[in-house]
Amino acid sequence: MHNEHLGYVLTCPSNLGTGLRAGVHVGIPKLAADEKRLDKFLDSMKLQKRGTGGVDTAAVGGIYDISNADRLGTGEVRLYVHKAAMNQMGFSFFLRLTT
Repeated sequence: MHNEHLGYVLTCPSNLGTGLRAGVHVGIPKLAADEKRLDKFLDSMKLQKRGTGGVDTAAVGGIYDISNADRLGTGEVRLYVHKAAMNQMGFSFFLRLTT
C-alpha cells in the first residue's frame, strides 16, 4: 500500500521512513548472562538485540544480532552518523564490557 506522506507501508511498522537497519552479529556471552544489564546498555545506545535467526528468535551461545532500534521517522544521514559513532566509541566500550 502506498501513502503519499509515508511512502510504501509494509507489514512491519519499523520499515516506515527509511527502514534502514544496520546490524552486526556479536558474541557477548558474559554480558548476555545478565540480560537486564544487556538490555539497559542497549537502550542507552539506542540499539536492539535479536537472535541470529532474526525477529523473535533466541540467541544461542551469547551471540546476538545487534542493530539500531531507531528506524521509524529517522533519516538516512542521522542513522549513518549514529552507526558511525556507535562503531567508533560504542562497540569498543561494548566489547570491554564483555571481556
